[in-house]
Amino acid sequence: MRRVLVLDIVRLGLLLVTFAAAGVYDWFKREIPIKTWIPAILLGVIFDIVEAISGTFNAVYLVPPLIIIAAVSYMCMKGMIGGADVLAAITVTAILPEPPRLWWAPSIFPPLITLIAYYGLFTLLLVVLNLLRNVTRITVIKSVPAPLYQKLILAIYSRPMSVSKFLRTKFYYPAYIPGNLLRLHFNVEEDDSAWRAKIRELVVRGVLREDSEILVTWGIPTVSLLAVALVLYIAIGDWILLKVFEFVLRTRL
Repeated sequence: MRRVLVLDIVRLGLLLVTFAAAGVYDWFKREIPIKTWIPAILLGVIFDIVEAISGTFNAVYLVPPLIIIAAVSYMCMKGMIGGADVLAAITVTAILPEPPRLWWAPSIFPPLITLIAYYGLFTLLLVVLNLLRNVTRITVIKSVPAPLYQKLILAIYSRPMSVSKFLRTKFYYPAYIPGNLLRLHFNVEEDDSAWRAKIRELVVRGVLREDSEILVTWGIPTVSLLAVALVLYIAIGDWILLKVFEFVLRTRL
């Protein structure tokens, strides 16, 4: 049991270091070198093989993560998420396919599922904060010439911003430019600097003023949020998910 606990801590340490490095890259550049992931994936596979040979590896835990990896790979091909998100899922599955046996952090689900759930909670928090922020600028969203349901979607995932401020920011993408653009999503492969250049050109041509209001959406650093989710997971394990299931099932897990 002691050897198993030590190996779990080694796995968690390796995963934490990998995601810390990847999270920094993602936050500041939105690009993560592939070499950030490769050592962790290879070491994780080696650990898995060793445990499989020793008879302590439960392959059943691989089924849900492999389904998730297939799903995110498809989403990546459609331009909905980046390749780093796929590599992040593969890395978690390789290094930590089973819940770690930590006495202070009870876990029963495949770690990838819990990390995605915690990431979802963080994303939901960002959505709520964005909605609260938009309440004070609701007139800008109401002025968009679009059906009500599209305005609601814009209120959820975009925010008003002056052109002058947009030209000084990074990792924001236009959702609505008066007379030029209206969309409800963007491709993750888009270059935010190209959009700044395009809007700067519209200002030069007199189509937009620097005090004009546009709607923009933030390119969420998924891996950075997953790194925070990992810290939470190490601290409390599946505690939040377990409490949700206990509430729904009206029983104690």
